[in-house]
Parts: sequence; C-alpha cells; structure tokens
Amino acid sequence: DVDSHVSSTGNVVVSMDPPKAVLSTEHPPASILPNLRTFSAQNNELTEFPEALSRCTKLSEILLAGNIIPEIPASAGKLRRLEVLVLRKNRLQKLPPELSRAKRLHTLDLGDNPLSESPASAHNNNTKAFLGFLTALNQGLKTASASFAHQGLGSLPLQLLDVRMLKSLNLSFNALEAVPRQIAQLDILTNLDLRDNLLSDLPIDIGLCTALHTLHLDRNKFEDIPENLCNLAHVQVLTMQSNNISSLTCDLANMVGLVLLDLAHNEGLGGVAAELLRESVTRLMTYLREIQSGLVYRSVNLTRRGLNSFPIEVYAGADKFHRLTLAYNEITEIPGSIEKMVALIVLDVSHNLISSLPDEIGRLTRLEELHLEDNKLRSLPASFESLSNLLSLSMELNPFDAFPCPFIHNWTALADLSLDTEKVATLPEGAVHTITELIPLEIMTQGLAKAVQYRERLQQSRATGRLDCSIMSLWFVPAAVLQMPLLTSVNFTGNALLMLPPAIALLDSLKELGLNDNRLSLLPAALASLTKLKILSAMDNRLQRLAPQLCKLTQLEELNVTNNPLLTLPPQEVVRAGLKPTLAFLQKVAKGISHGQVELAAMRLTSLQLPWHELHSCLQALVLSRNELTSLPHETSSLTALTALWLDNNSLSSFPESMGRLVSLKSLALDNNLLTALPSCICSLSALERLTTDNNSLRFLHPRMSELQSLTLLSAANNRLTMLPSSLALISSLRSIALSGNPLAPLPPSLRERHDIEMDVPRA
Repeated sequence: DVDSHVSSTGNVVVSMDPPKAVLSTEHPPASILPNLRTFSAQNNELTEFPEALSRCTKLSEILLAGNIIPEIPASAGKLRRLEVLVLRKNRLQKLPPELSRAKRLHTLDLGDNPLSESPASAHNNNTKAFLGFLTALNQGLKTASASFAHQGLGSLPLQLLDVRMLKSLNLSFNALEAVPRQIAQLDILTNLDLRDNLLSDLPIDIGLCTALHTLHLDRNKFEDIPENLCNLAHVQVLTMQSNNISSLTCDLANMVGLVLLDLAHNEGLGGVAAELLRESVTRLMTYLREIQSGLVYRSVNLTRRGLNSFPIEVYAGADKFHRLTLAYNEITEIPGSIEKMVALIVLDVSHNLISSLPDEIGRLTRLEELHLEDNKLRSLPASFESLSNLLSLSMELNPFDAFPCPFIHNWTALADLSLDTEKVATLPEGAVHTITELIPLEIMTQGLAKAVQYRERLQQSRATGRLDCSIMSLWFVPAAVLQMPLLTSVNFTGNALLMLPPAIALLDSLKELGLNDNRLSLLPAALASLTKLKILSAMDNRLQRLAPQLCKLTQLEELNVTNNPLLTLPPQEVVRAGLKPTLAFLQKVAKGISHGQVELAAMRLTSLQLPWHELHSCLQALVLSRNELTSLPHETSSLTALTALWLDNNSLSSFPESMGRLVSLKSLALDNNLLTALPSCICSLSALERLTTDNNSLRFLHPRMSELQSLTLLSAANNRLTMLPSSLALISSLRSIALSGNPLAPLPPSLRERHDIEMDVPRA
C-alpha cells in the first residue's frame, strides 16, 4: 500500500494516494524517517495525524487532505523545516499553538475544516496571519501574557480562551464586535486591552473575571458604561476614551477599587458627572453612591454639592425616586427631561439660580411638595395648573411680576402656600408709601381699583379699630395687618387663606376674628395668645384640627367651626356639644402634652384623633373609658412612652396588631367591650404587668401569653373561656388570676402546681 522512492534531488518521498488505502499510525517505516522530505496520504480515512512524522526532522511537505483527522498533535511543532502543510477536508477544530515554531512554513491549507475555535485567517488560508495568531497563543502558554493586536480578528477565537493561565491579554486594533461569554474562563486575567475595536457591550460573564484590575476599552462604540462591567469591584484602571458615552450609570459606584477612570473625548458626556470626574474619581464615585443609595430609600439629597447643572444621573431612578433635593446649588435650568421623574412626590430646587421652569414640569402630577424659594423666577408655565395634588408650595424670594398662579383656586388639596406677596403699588396723588401701604400681589393682580380699596380700608381701620378684609382674594394675611396691634376686630371672610402665620399673635387686642369661607386646615396655637378674643368664627373651611392650646382662650364666648367635615380634633360629636365641651376636650389634650396624661372618659367619643406627633414621646397615661369607640386608629401605636391605657366600657371588637409596639405599657384595661379574642400583638407587650378583660366574649387565651414575663395580674372574669393554656404557668411573675363566670374545664396540672398564684376560678 505504500510507495516509497528517492527523488532526483535525493529526497525520500512516501506516497499513499490510492483511494481508501488505510495508513497505520506506525507508518511511514522507521527506516526512512531520517531522510523523509515529503509525506502524502491524501484521500484516505486517517483518523489521526501520524505521530511518527514528528521525528522526521527533514520533512518539508505534508499532504493530508481528504481524511477525517480531528486534531493535530503539539509534537507537530518539532517540524522546524516544514514549508507546506495541506490539511484540507478534515475535521479540525483548531491547530496547536506549538505549530508556530515551524518558522519555514509558508503554505498552510485548512480549507473545508470546521475550525470553530480558530480565527478567520485559518479559514481563508492566510498563513502569515494564522501563524501570527498561533505564535501569540504559544507566547501566552509560556509567559501568561499574549498580544493579538493588529490581527484583523472579527470575533474572539475560542481556542484563545483555552489558555487559562493568561494574566495579560491584548486584543487591541482588531474588528471585534462582541466578547464571548467564555471570557469567564480566564479567571486569573488581570489586564485586558480591547482598544480600537467595534464593541458596544460586554457579556454578563465579564463579572466573573474577578482578578481583573486593568481594562482598556478606548475607541469602541460604547454608548454607556455596561452594567455588567460595574460588578468588577477590583478593577483599578478603566479607560474608555473616544466612545459615544453620554451619561454614567450609578452602578459605576460598585467599582469600589477604581482609582483611574479615563472618559476623555466622549463628546456627549457633560453635566455634573463630567465636571466631578475632572476634579477626581473620588468625588464622582461619592456622587454616584449617593444616587445609588437613593434608589434603595427612594430619596436622593444633593444639597450643597456645588452643582451648576441638573444631575441627569438621577434618571436612573426616574420611576423610583419619591424625593429629590437639590437645594443650595447653582443650577440655572431644569431640563424638560425632568418629566421622566414620574414617581416624584417631593421636589426641592430652592436656593438656586433658576429663571424659568419647563412646561414638562406639569407632567409630575404626583407631586405633593414643591420648593422653589430663592431663585430668579418671574412667572410659572401654564402647565403648572396640572399639579393639582400639591399640598405644599414654597415660592418666596423670587422676583414674580404678578401673582404667579391664580389657577390654584382649583387645587383642592393645597394646604401650605409660601410666597412674597406684597409690593408697593402705584397709587394716586403721589402717596408716601410705608409698610402699611404695601399691597398684596394677589390684590394688585385684580387692578388698581382693588388696590385703592384695600388701602382705604386699612386707613379706616386706624380710626375705628375694625378692619374688613373680606372678599379680597387673599391667600395670606397681609404683613400690613400684622403691624396693627390695636385692632379689635378683623374680618377675613370670603378669601383663600391657607394658613395663619405665627405673627397673628401680635394682634393681642383682638376681640373678634372672622375667618369664614377660607381654606384653613388648622387653627394654630398662635391664636392662644389672643387672650381678649370673644368671638372666633371659622365656618366653611377645611379644618382638620384645632390646636389644643386654644383652651387658653378663657374669654371666648363664641366658637363657630361648623361645616368643616374634615375636622377630627376635637371630634365632631364634641364640637356639636358646644363651646364648653370643646374647650374642655382641648384642655385635656393640652394637659397630655404638658403633663403626660390625657383623660377623656365619658365624652361619648365614637372615634379618636389626637396630636400624635406632639404626644408620641411624652404621653404616659391615656384614659378612654366609658365612650363609644368601636376601633382604635393605628397612630395609637406611636405612643411609645405610654405606660397605662384604659379602654374599658367601649364597643371595641378588635385591637390593631400595631399596638404590639407599645413596649412601655404596664397596665391595659379592656373590660366591658365586645372582644371575642385577644390578638397576638398583646403578647409582645413585654412590660405589661396588669391585664383586665372582664365582661367580654373571649373564648380562649393566646398560648403565647407566656411571653408576658412581667405580668402579675390577669383578670378575664365573665367571658366564655373553656380552658386555659398551660403556658400561663411559665409566667414566673404571675401572682393573681381572676376567671370567675367562665365555663372552665379543670385547670392544667402545671397551673394547679403554682401555689404562689392567687386564683379566683369557678368551682367544679
């Protein structure tokens, strides 16, 4: 089967070209190996590259086309005189990097092989380029550092990723459009150079290259910093010059080891991030971490950061942020793109240099609180009318030319409007202006005639002591009025007053105050200073509460707060009972603020509303006995200083689970209600010493009551208890149990053995 002869040049040629002749791996014969120059075994069914060829030191030509060889052994690299290697039509996936040692090789034919792990140069018979690839690969095997720069790679050969000991890899100046996920196999890679390619993203698996500390991505096609890259916490150097990056993700803050970030020549990158990066990587990372933290808490505070433009990086949480604070900066413009912040509830851009607001701000329809004070605003956009959910709007210290938002008459929720509203009006006859001639802006908006009318009323009041400011479209109590302490009567009926300022207390001569038909939600504590007040009328407002301190108005003869359906403090049933019960209720609540005890027994209360924020840290005792309560508000659980709570003789059928937060509670009275079970939250009252639940409809006691290790008295007489939990015996402090009037089965043995407990139980 083997044809062996000596050529005219003296070379030994072995040929096995008859079709389907099968060559044993033992061929060619050992006797001809030293002088073998050409070996041809084409169109056979060879399944292996003849290992013996690696010993043919003079071999210059190997022809193995048309076989089924799957791989070439590394020993082929020993053929230093090899010039021609024809392996067309085999099953090769790759060639060994050791083949690069065959320096004389000039013809390499690999056509019609799968070569799925090899570069494109292997497919198009570019011998020089392919050998360059193998040379670099071989270098990587030797030194753990490989450079494949300028090799025209359009994709990353998987064979390269088999060199897992690589620590440094240079793939710059190629045409790579993607990095394969198998990059994660290079788990000790420390330096990766991908400059001057066509990359626009990186695979998620890049995050598994945890040893990577230097990464070059300059002059690619990135439009942002890939989020997958941001998981590389150990990267110290990242360069991405001359890409198309226009913004930075706050996830960049996860790269806690970063000391050098080069984003030069990204023309679209500007604003806050670029400015901070020019200062230092540390400042940029601190800024991004603040935004990242805000994503967790749905709030970001960038007060006093020296910002001169709007931080577009907050758009990363556009649908998450509820609060954005940018106060005390030098921002000059709010971009229209703020409309992305659709979840915003609170926006504070006060103390900046903003001269106008974009129309798009009207799309932030969830806003409830907006701070615009101390800017350069002269007007508001028409779209502002859409912000009808605003509860609070602050606009002081802006040079408005006119009352900026007359449309807010339609804002039914607005409770707090702050605005510098008074200016000197041009009045006839060259009048000399003083503080009392300043005209509220909302009046000036109605024309000069209205301004003159207002001025005349002020002048008349100096002689009579009575001022009529009714139906003037006032949103605020004018400063001029607050400068007139001798007034005895003021009428603000039919305006749009949202609040009464603390300075109202200066009008201490007042005997009559008319506040009907306004938009007040509170009669404030400042009114308590008007000790001569006899008539106070605030009908047809939006009152929710009266300050408890109003109980000091001992000269009051008439208090009219009718037609305020939102009023809960005092409750409506108390208000309907008249002036004396109302003042008595307020006095008891005020005592709770000053002395820590509120006693509201027998007041026919059907609901409970208190100034929780004033009582939560000081109230120790709350007496609500003999009322008509059917439930407790969840705010009751905020009274964390409470030690005694009397709820007996009401109509309670349930108990809010949040009451378990009353960790200081020592005494709880629930007698004579409609309870059928005690909620598990009672078992969390670790300080509880006395619990009385007589005359209810309890059917069982919770097994977790053994957690009440401070309990000394348990009274549950006249209920429907049929058995007791044996865990009661585990309460070492328990000294008294009253259970008469219950259809009880015999006590658990563990309770019967507690001779230190005085028990009042039904006799068998």
